Amino acid sequence: MTIRAATGALFWISGASILYLALAPGSLSFSLGNDTVDHTLAFIVLPLLAALAWPMVNHLTLWLALAVFGGSLELLQGGMAFGRDAAWTDWAVDLAAAAAMLVALRIMRRSRKPDVTAP
Repeated sequence: MTIRAATGALFWISGASILYLALAPGSLSFSLGNDTVDHTLAFIVLPLLAALAWPMVNHLTLWLALAVFGGSLELLQGGMAFGRDAAWTDWAVDLAAAAAMLVALRIMRRSRKPDVTAP
């Protein structure tokens, strides 16, 4: 198994885990103690894994896919009857964390490219 394939598998496992944690009743879920921290960590890890697994995917496309995933989580939580509710501020945190990671990855990628104009 290649590194990219392993990273892709880890992305899907992480996404499924995040889906479970977001939709499980509170007593069956895990939290770092702060909802904002939970969302930030999740949406920093997902774009990092996705960008490593599929480096040719456009970052805007990736961000939009993660935006749909985060928004879907909130919609699903809003329709649940047991201990979960939608918080659109959580979605805003998801969007900001994913964007921050993708910007950081772009900066790192650009800094690694050799300067062909250097003597």
